[in-house]
Amino acid sequence: MNRRVWCGFVLTILSALTVRAQQQATAYASTSCVKVQPGKAAEFAKFQNDVEKKIVQLQADEGEIASRFLSQTLFPGGEEARCDYIVFTSYSGIPPVPAPEHLTSLLKKAGVGLTSDAYFAKTAEVERTISVEMFRQIVLIGNVQKGDYIYLNFMKVHDLPGYLDFERTIYKPVAEGFMEDGTFHAWIVLQSFLPGGTGLPYQAISADIFPSWEKAIKGDNAAEMYKKVHPNLDQQEIHDRLVKLRDLDHRYLVVVQDVTVPSTKAAKP
Repeated sequence: MNRRVWCGFVLTILSALTVRAQQQATAYASTSCVKVQPGKAAEFAKFQNDVEKKIVQLQADEGEIASRFLSQTLFPGGEEARCDYIVFTSYSGIPPVPAPEHLTSLLKKAGVGLTSDAYFAKTAEVERTISVEMFRQIVLIGNVQKGDYIYLNFMKVHDLPGYLDFERTIYKPVAEGFMEDGTFHAWIVLQSFLPGGTGLPYQAISADIFPSWEKAIKGDNAAEMYKKVHPNLDQQEIHDRLVKLRDLDHRYLVVVQDVTVPSTKAAKP
């Protein structure tokens, strides 16, 4: 049985997603690390478009999820890469209780023409889910779009309250500055929820979302933006504080392949 389904149907991420800048303490997000079965890349893409997209769009329109976006992993890549795709699903509140019978209803209402058994069989044929995780959504600002490039920064946090306060109060104005000058499309901070504990290799993820490959590879000029938005803060003190709060465990670069948001929200300017 596919774990993605019972963890809130976590498989697809963002096509013109507009999100207001705000801290959403009660919001959650799930992630799914997916590996495509050997030789099934074309079938995987077709399954995403013909089946998964319809199911997730229905969930979004009925308020079960806030958004869902599918991202393809660029680096690390290749046969030994742990994830070919990383999928994010966000919820405006507590995720709904997973219920097997709900899948049958979704398949019928979405009009995909599959039974639940056929759905599971096809899913297993084209992909396998490596892991599913749940996060608390700490900060979500900006406008993420299909075709954006995202640096996913997996953080080993030494002082969680201090780190989250730093992101909210010190780095958030920096990220907003990057959005104003066109460097970023959006910025996200997620806190690990399930699984949890200090034994995890990371306790938080931050996501820097760039509008193009060129901007992603060029990166951001953080030192200059810190000076602009925090002219009274000492740069070395900021650096030393951040080093004490967290280490970068690892980083992925992904590209957004697809976005699902409620139809009414997608239609707004």
